[in-house]
Amino acid sequence: AFRFAQVAADLAEASGVVVHEQWGDPEERRPPGEEVGDALIENLIAIKVIYLYLKKTMAAVKLSAYGDTEALRDLGESIRNDRLGRNFTQQHVASLAGISLPTYRKLEQGDGTVEIRHVARVLAILGYVERLRELVPAFTLPPDRKALAALQRQRARQRRTPPT
Repeated sequence: AFRFAQVAADLAEASGVVVHEQWGDPEERRPPGEEVGDALIENLIAIKVIYLYLKKTMAAVKLSAYGDTEALRDLGESIRNDRLGRNFTQQHVASLAGISLPTYRKLEQGDGTVEIRHVARVLAILGYVERLRELVPAFTLPPDRKALAALQRQRARQRRTPPT
């Protein structure tokens, strides 16, 4: 029969769940000779550990997704506040950026479906295009990696010319 003990032990170690301190050692709770009961208890404990691990993992995923949504909302709100501070209408900024009014409204609402190029255009209109470069610093390859990259680019096959 498949026992979850090893899987649970690995997950418990990875997630920091201490099995014996939370639920007790099965051998201390069961009289000797009841191996079937011990195996059942171990499997139940293992299932609980797996559940707690998955619950913790899913909470982290939800937190990450919420953070992304919150960041987009904050960006949209900042763009809106900047626009209002300049006395620009939504239509004016949208037309300057070359996007539709509904797309601009989605941007201010923090809608994640707005294309990044549209966000970049609006930020450029508001004078923040240079600050975009600060978000992701320029990365230059070390000299030995540059040489390797150049060699990889040269490896492309050349077409054979048909014999004449």
